[in-house]
Amino acid sequence: MSILLKIQEKDNKGFIFTLFFIALIAGSVLFSLISYANNIETPRTTTKGLSSHRIGSEFPYEQPDMLSAEEILLSELLKSKHHKVSKQVVAYGFLYHFTIISDFGDFVVNGEDLSRIRAKEILATAALKETKKQRHLARRLSRRNAARTKVYGT
Repeated sequence: MSILLKIQEKDNKGFIFTLFFIALIAGSVLFSLISYANNIETPRTTTKGLSSHRIGSEFPYEQPDMLSAEEILLSELLKSKHHKVSKQVVAYGFLYHFTIISDFGDFVVNGEDLSRIRAKEILATAALKETKKQRHLARRLSRRNAARTKVYGT
């Protein structure tokens, strides 16, 4: 008889554990559904133009800061003959996100160091382009002088 009681005790413990586990899963699923249903509200636009997903709160998460590029970068990096950095900079995470508008395209740059590198690359590309123009002009002038030499016999 004692063997029967031990078997029934083991079965009851397993059965109770199974019920507890099912209740835990059902509770978490129910909680997820309720949370999801509360978040499905029509998004609204705040005064800053950012979308907020919950009507009751101003922002559900921390929003990135908007800073001025003049506060962060040196003046020589802000503007040159071939590029300029847009005035608004987004501070998101640990990096500043700059937008550089140049003769060679627009770049979104993450971080101050990369903005310095991009500015130098843009200036170097402009210098290469100018050198290429000068080389082309020198070739044309040398061909023209060679043609004049043949005509005049000098």
